Amino acid sequence: TNTQLGYKYSISASVKQKIGKNFSSMLAYTNGMSKDLMNGVRVSAQANWNWNQTIEANNPRLSYSNFDIRHRIVGNLSYQHKIKDKHTTTFGAFFLASSGSPFSYVYSGDINRDASSKNDLIYVPSDASEINLVDITDGNGNVTVSAQEQWEQLDAYIENDSYLREQRGKYTERNGGRTPWNTQLDIHIGQEFIHRKNKTDHKFELTADIFNVLNLFNYRWGRQYYVPNTTNAGYALIKGKTNADGTNTTYQFFNPTSEPWQIDGIASRLQMQIGFRYTFL
Repeated sequence: TNTQLGYKYSISASVKQKIGKNFSSMLAYTNGMSKDLMNGVRVSAQANWNWNQTIEANNPRLSYSNFDIRHRIVGNLSYQHKIKDKHTTTFGAFFLASSGSPFSYVYSGDINRDASSKNDLIYVPSDASEINLVDITDGNGNVTVSAQEQWEQLDAYIENDSYLREQRGKYTERNGGRTPWNTQLDIHIGQEFIHRKNKTDHKFELTADIFNVLNLFNYRWGRQYYVPNTTNAGYALIKGKTNADGTNTTYQFFNPTSEPWQIDGIASRLQMQIGFRYTFL
């Protein structure tokens, strides 16, 4: 059946200012929130039900949508100057900053025995007594990482994550985590020349568009972060295993060295596009 629990809203405000004869500027801010019980990002029942991150599969909680905006800032500065009232020089700078993409922290393994290993939200322990960690062993049964060492690593991981730190003693929320902010600065430069002959205007325009200019100054600036949420994929932080009779759940923590999100290898780079256009009227 349908539900009336989901909702979304967005509020935007913008200011525009013309500076002198040649400059104009714009700054806008959007605050938005989107919550639902199920994201519905795929057409199959399996993807939308079995993969929906929750604590109780038959009682999903209202949580942030995959498409939650939260914060978005857009700025623009443009300059236009005519030479001899014919040849036009243009310059534009466009800035965009937006909250990161939402994602979920889940277990690796079917903790609640609902036949899905992708949808179990993790419980963030307050101390070692709230998680039943077991030793990690190699193929010969030798202990490679003890339960105590795993707790020390997990405790440090939680403390270094602002969201997980706030969730101690509670379950994580679907899409409760977020990637870092995405920021980008683009620049447009154009020069137009007009030549009039036999009452016909011939316009020649050279343009240069530079995308992600911040990356030119620092390889860490202008990075575009994302999570593969098209399949409702969560970040499997802790491995869990429950006996067939639903008792004695044990956990292992493999101390990941990578982040829950990924970096877009193309959009995060400096790029340039050169253009030429000829028009006649």
